[in-house]
Amino acid sequence: MARFMRWPGRFRQGERPGIAWIERAGAAPLPVGVVICLDSSYPGLVRELRQRGARLLVEISNEALTGEWSAVQHALVTRMRAVESGLPVVRVGNSGPSEWIDPSARVIARLMPGAAAAGTATVPLAGPPPPYVFLGDGPAFAVGLLPAFVLLASRRRAGSTHRARRLDHRSLEKETCT
Repeated sequence: MARFMRWPGRFRQGERPGIAWIERAGAAPLPVGVVICLDSSYPGLVRELRQRGARLLVEISNEALTGEWSAVQHALVTRMRAVESGLPVVRVGNSGPSEWIDPSARVIARLMPGAAAAGTATVPLAGPPPPYVFLGDGPAFAVGLLPAFVLLASRRRAGSTHRARRLDHRSLEKETCT
């Protein structure tokens, strides 16, 4: 990628994600999951935040070195995390889109890249977590392997039926020869 655009190099998953507690007037403190930049590319980090009680996800990104195309792709990945975790997301990007996203990945409000602006929007807090939060990729992986297991089982069954016919044929020969 470094040949085609400005690219800062390798990246890797951050340490254990953090929960920030935001004080609210007249209400209990709000547990907010916080991920920084490309950490939102790792669904396991966001799932863990949700399992630990986060009701809102804040993603802070610096896409100044990767360009607009990368920033838009990164924003789409963040929307996927909203659906997987059932968390609303506030995405803040210094050179990418800043967005307020509901748990169904609908963009409620957006500040476009390059706009010198600030904004506020209301997002609904997370309801009950979806099954993906607790099951992870296991069910999808199992469904992906299902055709191979069906094929293997059908071949195995066809092989045992063929052997049974052959045995029946041999025993039939013995009965007629005697």
